[in-house]
Amino acid sequence: MIILERIRNKYSEDLKEVELRRSMGLIGDDTYNKLKDDIQKKLSKVDDKLKELNTRYQEVESTIIQHYRRLLLTTVTPEISKLKLSLAKLEEMYRDGKISKEVYEKLKAEIEGVIS
Repeated sequence: MIILERIRNKYSEDLKEVELRRSMGLIGDDTYNKLKDDIQKKLSKVDDKLKELNTRYQEVESTIIQHYRRLLLTTVTPEISKLKLSLAKLEEMYRDGKISKEVYEKLKAEIEGVIS
């Protein structure tokens, strides 16, 4: 997603540059309109992809949180070793970038609350 955000920022800067060139008289209206339309189409595609990825990311985070909550709720007498294993898996997912820091911290606090 960071790469897409950088691409979006680059297209935004390109659009400003085209507008500046037009205002300085370096390019004509036809060239300006063509360049502007082309950049705006690319920018729109990147924005759509970013929205799609953000939606998917939120769905995955929600699913992970629900899974861990079910795990904690279904474990009536939680075995410390299982919870420590879950904590280790959670830390691994965070290190691998599969979950965000916020999700990691929430779930870690819940698991540690049950362990202690």
